Amino acid sequence: MIKKIHLFNCLVILLSFNLCESQVLHRDMISASGTTSKSSNGYVVTQTVGQSSLTGNYSSGDFKINQGFQQSNWARLISQNELEPFTDVQFYPNPVVNDINFLFSTSDLRNLNLKLFDTSGRNVFNKEGNASGSRIAFDLNSISSGTYLLSLTNNQFKFYTKIIKK
Repeated sequence: MIKKIHLFNCLVILLSFNLCESQVLHRDMISASGTTSKSSNGYVVTQTVGQSSLTGNYSSGDFKINQGFQQSNWARLISQNELEPFTDVQFYPNPVVNDINFLFSTSDLRNLNLKLFDTSGRNVFNKEGNASGSRIAFDLNSISSGTYLLSLTNNQFKFYTKIIKK
């Protein structure tokens, strides 16, 4: 009888530890939603709710306030790549450590302009170059670690993608 009570007590203690552990939150995700609208005086307002964000930017020129990542704009740009039918673009590696390489289905593309934008939309890198054969590489060693929107353009195409810099 005592063995059964002792076994029961051990079982209750064991289960109570497991129940306490099950209450730990392992993942946390906040859903984001928002909209873009234009006021009668021409101002465009884009807002999101529930999005983890950087706090504020401010500009006084044409009056511009940014807060948050506005990731939907990145997705829109990436989905609207304007490539000529004969121009296929591949890039590697991603994540980038030092250099990013681009391979094209056509040779000797000229006036390629690479721009990187941080999560606040600031242009943090801008460099032009010409492809050697069907390849070009850009040195991104001076760029801090993070996530960037990449824009590679010339007079034939516009290519957008997201990269991670280690």
